[in-house]
Amino acid sequence: LLCDSQLIGMISVTRREPGPFAQHLVELLQTFADQAVIAIENVRLFNETQEALQRQTASADILRVISSSPTDVTPVLDAIVRTSLRLLASSRASVLLREGDTVRVGATARAGQAEGWQAPGLMPFDAERNFPSRVLLSKTMLHIADWSAIDLPEHERAVQERSGMRSSLMLPLLRDTDAIGVLVVGRTEPGAYDADQIAL
Repeated sequence: LLCDSQLIGMISVTRREPGPFAQHLVELLQTFADQAVIAIENVRLFNETQEALQRQTASADILRVISSSPTDVTPVLDAIVRTSLRLLASSRASVLLREGDTVRVGATARAGQAEGWQAPGLMPFDAERNFPSRVLLSKTMLHIADWSAIDLPEHERAVQERSGMRSSLMLPLLRDTDAIGVLVVGRTEPGAYDADQIAL
């Protein structure tokens, strides 16, 4: 099965009797192979179009919340975490904000949990003790595909015990050159986020 000169699969037929297949049967099977490629490509294009539409709709929804809340950031952060939770197939999503020597929850969402759920308490701004502080200090993404494969800081061990977190993606919120917060998504199953999810 060839798509733009790339091999994407194969089609095969066999029979018990020895001997070559007649040319008209070879040509018929080639027709089936061509039709299979068309079907596969149609599904791929449909899925890509659906994903692009979902992302555009989500972006438009967030922009609408921004325009309707010029003096209150909370609805915007809520919209971002709910959208991240859904589109990135995650178990949890949060925006954490730095305030002096602490990091607090600005907004959070959890799969299967009613709106307005809040994670408990503040955490210290301390890169030795928690991952969000590392992201804030480094101003770079922190992507961990399997929490059970690394040595977790004390705070993150408590997070894992409480929530069952197994993988995460954390990105800094940058204003000019300052890291003012962290967008966090995580799953209760191990596994990396792919490049498209990270870009989103």
